Amino acid sequence: MLVHVKKTCPLCKIQQSVFVKAEQIEKWENGMHIQTAFPELSSSQREVMQTGTCDTCWDNMFKEVEDV
Repeated sequence: MLVHVKKTCPLCKIQQSVFVKAEQIEKWENGMHIQTAFPELSSSQREVMQTGTCDTCWDNMFKEVEDV
């Protein structure tokens, strides 16, 4: 069964969403690494699952690090 996970970015307040299988969520919540539990998700989608942070805000937070 697919679950629609909705998270609000803590910085810009824009809602993000990801569709994942319920059994994957259970595995992740029981300690499986997120990359293993959700291999089909991009790193951006996994970040939404963990923190809700959107790509734009993530890029803005680490822009200075990339510019070095």
